[in-house]
Amino acid sequence: EVGKQLIPLPGSKAKLKVTTYWKPVRLDLGSNSIAYTPPIGLVRIYLKKAVNLKNLEKVGFIDPYAKILVNGISKGRTDYKSQTLNPVWNFSIYVAITSPNQKVSIEIMDVETADKDRRVGIYDIDLSNLVNEDDDGKFVVNESNKDRRVRIVGKNGPSGEVIYNASFYPVEPILTLEEVQDLQKVEKRRKQLEDKKATTDMKKHRNLSMSQQSK
Repeated sequence: EVGKQLIPLPGSKAKLKVTTYWKPVRLDLGSNSIAYTPPIGLVRIYLKKAVNLKNLEKVGFIDPYAKILVNGISKGRTDYKSQTLNPVWNFSIYVAITSPNQKVSIEIMDVETADKDRRVGIYDIDLSNLVNEDDDGKFVVNESNKDRRVRIVGKNGPSGEVIYNASFYPVEPILTLEEVQDLQKVEKRRKQLEDKKATTDMKKHRNLSMSQQSK
């Protein structure tokens, strides 16, 4: 149904509208890095929801949101949900990693209007089961929609649970324009050498044939 804004649903008067967005994924590690290390891939964390969060408020409920941290640095967050201990986000965050040993964490925060946002709890994702290599030592795609239910820990102990899933997508090597041009030059030179060798072999074969005929 390409080109239609509303798609009619069979057997119903209802119509479906599908909207897609393209969002670039930032791969750099920040301009403050002392030495740049190229990323090995992207981790996609799909934050589904949290349940039974600890209430930090004396009156009413917290306004929770989730952040993704890499080595303690915030890389993305969800919107906050007002006055609830069971927020539903259904939100994906992509982060670049340079090593399977990096610490990727889910941090649940509470919005504060008059003061600094408060941490409800945090959970460190185990990348060892997510980032894998093949027999050639190359990182492989590990895509999963299987939900994981994990406990977050706050200042005074368990502070609720988060349901999420995670996938890993290795970075594919992409050549720069200069590298492509260099490869093209090498390929052109290789073709010239092959043609020259073929011509030389043909002449040798012809001379050998003529020599045998003269005998």
